[in-house]
Amino acid sequence: MVLPLFEGNLLVSHIDGTGAAPPCFITEGTMSISNPTCEEWFAIDRLLVGWLRNTMTLEISAQLLHSKTTL
Repeated sequence: MVLPLFEGNLLVSHIDGTGAAPPCFITEGTMSISNPTCEEWFAIDRLLVGWLRNTMTLEISAQLLHSKTTL
């Protein structure tokens, strides 16, 4: 039921485990800076977690309450 939505929005990698989160910090010269790709990945992932929780039955949602990511 939800797979076409993930596929159509190129988000399957968040669900099937092929799209691991990128590092949150990257090295630029001698400095370590925040990685905007990481921020974007986690924003999308949190959106998906929230959406999935809100579409589940209460019983299933309670079992996944402590999940931090979609992986």
